[in-house]
Amino acid sequence: MGSRGKWKRFGMALLVMSLVMSMMSGVAAAEKNDKKGRPMVVFDLKTFLSGMPNSQVAYDYLKLATALQGLVNRSQADLYYLYESNYVAKAEGMDSDRFWLEELSKKKGFLASRPVETPQTFNEVLERFASSVKGVVVWDSSVPATANVASTVAGVEGWLPVRYDETPGSPYTELVQNRGIPVKLNLVGKFTGQGTIEGTSLASTGSAKNDAYLWAKVKYLDTGRTNRTMMVYALDAVSWEFDQNKELNAQLVSFTMPTSMKPGESAEASITLRNNGIKPWTFAANDRLASAPDPLNEFVWEDLNGGFSQGPANQRVFMNPGETIEPGGQRTFVFTIVAPAAAGTYTFSAQMVRDGVTFYGGRIHREIEVTTSAEPGEPPVPETGLSEEFVYPDLFNSFLPNADYYIANKAFFFDLSPDELSLPNDDRNQTLGTDFRTLVELLRSQNRHAGENIITIGGFVPWWLKYTKHADAQARLEPVAAEWKYADEISKYNAQKDADAFGLVGLSNASLFQHVPLEKKFKQDNDKGKKMRKNYDPNKKYIAFYMGDYDSGAWTSGALPALWNDPKRGELPLAWAPVLGLSKRVPQVFNYLYDTMTENDYFVAGDNGSGYLNPMMLLEENRPDGLPDFLHVWEKYNKEYYERFDIDITGFLISGNSGYVPLEVQKSYARFSPDGVGNNAGFEQPVVKGTPFAQVYDLPNEPNAAAYGEILAQRLRGGEQFQMFRNVLFKPSTIVDGVNYVKQHYPELNFEVVDPYTYFRFYKEAAPWIKETKTYTSAKAAAPVQADGTVQPGEWDGAEQITVSAQSGDVLEFGQTWGVPGNLETNYKIKWDNEHLYVLEQRQDDSFQFTETGSQMYLSDASMLFLSLNGSKVGSTYLDGDYALMFTAGGPDGQPHMFIREGHNDGVTEYPLTQGTIASTVNDNHYTVEIAIPWSALQTIPFTPAEGATIGMSVLATHGPTNWGQIMWVGNGDDQSKWADLRFGGSGS
Repeated sequence: MGSRGKWKRFGMALLVMSLVMSMMSGVAAAEKNDKKGRPMVVFDLKTFLSGMPNSQVAYDYLKLATALQGLVNRSQADLYYLYESNYVAKAEGMDSDRFWLEELSKKKGFLASRPVETPQTFNEVLERFASSVKGVVVWDSSVPATANVASTVAGVEGWLPVRYDETPGSPYTELVQNRGIPVKLNLVGKFTGQGTIEGTSLASTGSAKNDAYLWAKVKYLDTGRTNRTMMVYALDAVSWEFDQNKELNAQLVSFTMPTSMKPGESAEASITLRNNGIKPWTFAANDRLASAPDPLNEFVWEDLNGGFSQGPANQRVFMNPGETIEPGGQRTFVFTIVAPAAAGTYTFSAQMVRDGVTFYGGRIHREIEVTTSAEPGEPPVPETGLSEEFVYPDLFNSFLPNADYYIANKAFFFDLSPDELSLPNDDRNQTLGTDFRTLVELLRSQNRHAGENIITIGGFVPWWLKYTKHADAQARLEPVAAEWKYADEISKYNAQKDADAFGLVGLSNASLFQHVPLEKKFKQDNDKGKKMRKNYDPNKKYIAFYMGDYDSGAWTSGALPALWNDPKRGELPLAWAPVLGLSKRVPQVFNYLYDTMTENDYFVAGDNGSGYLNPMMLLEENRPDGLPDFLHVWEKYNKEYYERFDIDITGFLISGNSGYVPLEVQKSYARFSPDGVGNNAGFEQPVVKGTPFAQVYDLPNEPNAAAYGEILAQRLRGGEQFQMFRNVLFKPSTIVDGVNYVKQHYPELNFEVVDPYTYFRFYKEAAPWIKETKTYTSAKAAAPVQADGTVQPGEWDGAEQITVSAQSGDVLEFGQTWGVPGNLETNYKIKWDNEHLYVLEQRQDDSFQFTETGSQMYLSDASMLFLSLNGSKVGSTYLDGDYALMFTAGGPDGQPHMFIREGHNDGVTEYPLTQGTIASTVNDNHYTVEIAIPWSALQTIPFTPAEGATIGMSVLATHGPTNWGQIMWVGNGDDQSKWADLRFGGSGS
């Protein structure tokens, strides 16, 4: 965005007087008791960066500032920044950096004895720590990877990273030209993707990006100069507008809105955006201007051109009916913003959205001061948008705030695609798989130096910009699939990830936090379900709440305290799940949590214990390069953390692409997590060495207590007696109010919220896995079924009928409903012969909406047929022999369609199913679909049906998108262990 006010080259006045005043007594005491105490510098980095003329200069100073902080704080805690909070903290009124500074400065706190200096400009900060600056390493904008190489060099050599930019006011101009700080290493022009990689004997990969990382590997990683157990997956310096081939994209051209308002005042806002994608925006496709989720918008909008406002976080300004904005065209949205009622500084945030599909384009973000002293002024002047060559609209999520910790610890920085089967959208000219091969080379080298130790890799796949279908239509993997693929690859080399994922990436000051002394031994302030030991009631349903996902230092330090300090925490037993290995990076969080817990707060280990890696990849059969089994090292690593933190339960074990947890891994977890293990998919055995293993169920992040209560009630009506719900970034008050809502509105639901220890104990005692499996017998067709959409006399005789509705007995006992099932009722029949599988659906509903024909068919009126042809029914990952066939009686074109999700041991493929036949007959509130699927289309494993054989199977009916809902006959989604069996019967069945 454009600048606000005149930019001052090297800083703006600090706005921290209130903080300083609050610390005066502590500082005075410290000076009295320790007049020689070393001062700590506190600098308002946010205010400094807000005065930059564009996002490129702001990016470069943020990179410079965090590198300096990492060097300064390497061996002692001397420099603290006040920067930015994530949207979760902001929504709860918490400034994360100020919160931790105040906590650590309290009596007996880590910083209690430290006097504070508050420099007024960044120049003063540089002067104050001049002894830490030994030189600079200059990186090359034309090869964004060199920014990461420069960060690696900064950590090892102590040289500050600066972009080559001779523009007045740039860090390069200030440090090199004005201050005369020597250039120790110049990376400009060093990597061309040709010949031999300079300074090595390696032939170029043909990619300047990969050559840069391999040069750094040879010079720093292979020689053992970087940290032997730490790396970092950090987004490189690529412009966020680098990809000109995005299907949906938007660029800010200009905007007009006030810089200050009175409480409750209304003002006009105008935002002009350019369609710089390759697809048009249309009213019909639901392209709209939306209040952005991050940073969280705090202004109510009005005059929305037919749009809606459901609170600051959920608002839309509509285009005109029939309107289309072609690529290259512009659209101006004019509407009204209403200031909050209380004075303060509030965030306006907006972004384009295709509702039901994705947000896209850069965010429009502005801080507006709401004050009673605001004076009417001249009408706001239009400000220009992002016109610089390198655009960084969201510095908080750029990973730069996090770099100080990794530079302080001499970590190796990289940004490479984990997918060897797609060309990365930031380097499409490379040979397919080059990124992946370089990543493997880095991991091999790191593994050699780590020895018998677990490696920690900070960061996360930058899915919002690179390497996934979200950012690139040509990519192979969705964001979660990329997360799991990356987890698999690093786990093979005994590395776990500190997963600072998009939305809440930023974490400042970890280079200082790491010095906070961690308690040597922690004890939970609860009875672990023993003192008030409950008795199991077979007529009652039991639920527990898992509070995650805190597998990231940034999420744990920046979001968890804001939710933890909810006023209703302690009213219900909750299982909080910080990942224990994060205590090295953010130890102050763990001290704080254990100091302030109530008897209803329970700590369990988060993903996947003491760190997020895939333990199945540690088994010898999954390890590359002849590496030995490493599971015993992982077990020892976890045992030490579990004992220190008084942990007995692993709350959530993500099995990812492994599909399920095999017995050998279960035995290992049983030895350090004896009281229970939760999982997203499935296990080979439900109880191993006395330890119960149970699935954990995701709940949508619904902040409205009544809506959340309806979701809970819906889940409680299903057939599951035990459900542990995974709640990501939830406030306790939402859960407390949601549970009370269910008790008030649905008193017939007999359930109890229990602590995790009681939950796993009851689960083990009840043994719900022994529950009889639902079996469907499929009659063999005496003659081929004519799949013509019309039921012919005798054609479906002898076939059992499956009824799917919200009131169906099978659904109530074995199945699940989601959303608004309404009056949807459908009946299925399945037959088979040696050549085909035949399916009949006869559906009735109030109305039909046929809006989807592809992978999102489940959002409209459609069905899904789940098949596990090997009959093992283990896990939730689609492996060889697993299928989900989606079919609809009609699409936008009026024709029926089939689409298939086909499992493979190395991933999932999805495509329109053209083999076979589908036909339908559609009336106002009734339709018939007939399908004939050749077995030849279902051969990822050799399969031939045979009378008496059994496979896994279930069906699911959906309707929507308006009043969307879905009903599953048997099961609760992709968890195959909950599916029915299909037995192949004879023609007389």
